[in-house]
Amino acid sequence: MDIFATLFLGCVSVLFGIILTLSVQYYVLYVYLKKSPVAKPSVTKNSTDYSLPQDIKKKLETEDFSDRGKGDSLPISLVLQFLFHELRHSEYIKRWLYKKLSLEFDELLTKTTIGKFFDSITIRDMHLGTEFPDIKEITVDNVKLDKKEGYIETVSLCLSLDYTGNFLLSIDAKMKFGKTAYLSIK
Repeated sequence: MDIFATLFLGCVSVLFGIILTLSVQYYVLYVYLKKSPVAKPSVTKNSTDYSLPQDIKKKLETEDFSDRGKGDSLPISLVLQFLFHELRHSEYIKRWLYKKLSLEFDELLTKTTIGKFFDSITIRDMHLGTEFPDIKEITVDNVKLDKKEGYIETVSLCLSLDYTGNFLLSIDAKMKFGKTAYLSIK
């Protein structure tokens, strides 16, 4: 046999081996994923009423409002609790939060290795919970002023939060192999 026939036979063998290996891997993954059970999403709705966090209730029952201490976060917590109660079912807030989460999921798919396994991640259901986080402490970490005008350019705040509000997010993740995974995050 001459050298060219040997090289040609070697290239054909390598190509045949690649095709055979890829087809066996595809078949194994396809059969494995075909036999996996299909997860059905839960149909129950979580419609719970709004409630104030227990720490805020205790503060309101024992608070003397004539004594105003520095660094108290109760007024901010009360305003945010009020806004949460009034706006948690509004379409504008849900749409805004839906857009932000969808943007984060799209970024997760494009900039990480998760995108190699999943085609898309869509939000199925979102429930904001029963409580807004309770702000325990708020402090100013850093303030950057504009050098020319003197206005505040950036402000960094440090928050100490306590959250027990039962936020619920249900998503569908479509895999590249044709399967859909349902995930509920609470």
